[in-house]
Amino acid sequence: MQPHSTEILTADCCIVGGGPAGLMLGYLFARAGLRVVVIEKHADFLHDFRGDTIHPSTLEIMHQLGLLESFLTLPHQRAEKLEAEIGGQSITMADFSRLPVQCRFIAFMPQWDFLNYMAEQSARYSGFSLLQSTSFESLNVENGKVSGVIASRGNQQLHIRCKLVVGADGRHSRVREAAGLTGQEFGAARDVIWFRLSKQPQDPDLGMGHKGPRQNFIVIDRGDYWQCGLTIPKGEFEAKQAAGLDAFKAEVAALSPFGPARMAEIESWEAFKLLSIRIDRLDKWAKPGVLCIGDAAHAMSPIG
Repeated sequence: MQPHSTEILTADCCIVGGGPAGLMLGYLFARAGLRVVVIEKHADFLHDFRGDTIHPSTLEIMHQLGLLESFLTLPHQRAEKLEAEIGGQSITMADFSRLPVQCRFIAFMPQWDFLNYMAEQSARYSGFSLLQSTSFESLNVENGKVSGVIASRGNQQLHIRCKLVVGADGRHSRVREAAGLTGQEFGAARDVIWFRLSKQPQDPDLGMGHKGPRQNFIVIDRGDYWQCGLTIPKGEFEAKQAAGLDAFKAEVAALSPFGPARMAEIESWEAFKLLSIRIDRLDKWAKPGVLCIGDAAHAMSPIG
């Protein structure tokens, strides 16, 4: 469908992608007095099984920015240790209590709450603009230098002229592709299948960590439910689907710290979300007028 109208915007910087990296950078630029436009293809931030961990180093930055106190009023859970079951024993893999930081814990918070918070804080500055339901289309290039972004919002085309374009649009970055930035893939041996289980009064205190007899079952306490993850050899999810839902539920039950009866909560494959792990790094993060950050520049594994 052809756009019905065209709008021209001018800014110091256009950030493509309203994830944690994009919104944090947008906040910092707006706070510094710059005019910044953040474009985000989704209409809201309500997407499940995203990166919901806020690490001590990030919380320290929030403290330095004067945001920590209000930020921690949002609902969250805390993990002061990371534990794993190895050889049938619970082993502490990481203890955050000795870190020289303000918050000696990992905070678990739905990513949409973090993003909404950063968007609200950024909106306090007149130079900040967040355009949701807005998709990146292409880069505008003049005399060999990126000079802006062409985007679409409904039937409207946007021409955003700026001094710097930042690609913060994730591991499948379209900005990176449009800029011709190339990198190296380092491979990943495993993927993660995420799902939820309800929290019951008789459940053990699992906190956060890798649980189960084969050390590849992840459990995160999300307050009123467990966020669970099963790590599998890369590319095997389709084969597991072909074997049938009941067979997969039985496999999960055998590996998890919960009994088989709990898997009755899972009624369809829709309950499972596959995270295809990717590890890569750009050779160069920037070209004249464009810079990539976050997963667009260096995708990392969530399981080490």
